Amino acid sequence: MSRSTTLETLLQPWRAMRHGIESSLFRKGVRNASVRTLLTRQCLLAVVALAGGVVGGFFHPWLLHFGLGVGIVTANFYFLATSIARRLESAGQPGGQPGGQGPLVASTIVRFYGRLILTGVLLAVLLVFGKISLAALLAGLSTVVATILIWGVESYLAQHSKEA
Repeated sequence: MSRSTTLETLLQPWRAMRHGIESSLFRKGVRNASVRTLLTRQCLLAVVALAGGVVGGFFHPWLLHFGLGVGIVTANFYFLATSIARRLESAGQPGGQPGGQGPLVASTIVRFYGRLILTGVLLAVLLVFGKISLAALLAGLSTVVATILIWGVESYLAQHSKEA
């Protein structure tokens, strides 16, 4: 068996998982390809981090705490992206949002602050009562920033390589 065939065999489940996540996101109303790419990458990272955290948490709790941070930020990112995608889609349809943009903006703000409050309470509970590592949690929470940064650099390079 050649090296490329072995690599293809190893990557096949990841590609299938990526395709499944992207299809699910599309069905849930995330029509923008860039947003779907971002969410898919973050979801795949969450799967790896949470699985690694559950398995590796027995050896070092830091891995589990990191996985929890990735899971929390991925859930927040997912709900934010899907709710905005649904709202933009309904606002763009004729008769989709009666009463103008006011209710759309108000609903989006209420949902955003609701998620923010729930996340804050969850983090406080995990830190105070769960005694989890602040550094590991923050490292997990910051993965979404790294995902967005990598996506931005890739987009920039792809755009400028087409122009050259």
